[in-house]
Amino acid sequence: MFTKTKLALALVAATTLTACDNGVRVEDETKFAVQQEANKEVMTTMNVERQELKSLVAKLQQDDPKIKDAYYTVDPKTGERMLNIVREDEAPASAGVNAPGAGSFFIYSMLGSMMGNSLSNSLSPSSGSYHKSLSSLSTSTARRTKDEERQYRSNATAAYIGSHKKAAVSRIQSNPARMKTIRTGVMSRISSSRSASYSSGGSRGA
Repeated sequence: MFTKTKLALALVAATTLTACDNGVRVEDETKFAVQQEANKEVMTTMNVERQELKSLVAKLQQDDPKIKDAYYTVDPKTGERMLNIVREDEAPASAGVNAPGAGSFFIYSMLGSMMGNSLSNSLSPSSGSYHKSLSSLSTSTARRTKDEERQYRSNATAAYIGSHKKAAVSRIQSNPARMKTIRTGVMSRISSSRSASYSSGGSRGA
């Protein structure tokens, strides 16, 4: 027989489980909401940087048409932003294994703070060599074939975006006011969803 005592205990247990479920849902959806906010921030940053890099490449190409592209990466050791300038490789295909030749590139990596006019004004090619000028400003250089560069850039860009995402999540989570707003929004959505579910259930029951 289901006594009043057992019924009361069952109701208490059900209430506790519901509260726990709600708590878990709020936490899960809050984490998801934080991720979404971070994604928005990163997208905004990436769009701004894309325009900056496009302008930089156009400016550099005015003096050196062999400049083909530019992109950012992050130094895995220091976490610093690195600016990578891609320039067509001038070495002949017969120059040996250290000179990939046709269809390959020189990549010059430098601190990401060197942008726009700052970098352009620092380039003063000796004997018409932008390779020497860029090399002198770079913290590192590399030669890669077209396929090698495509693969490197894909992996390095993913890591760079990931570093931005991690930083954005950290900023959001460390901002009490912003977290309160996010959590309030989550709880409101959950409450509205539950009310709609109850209303729908009630209508079916009628």
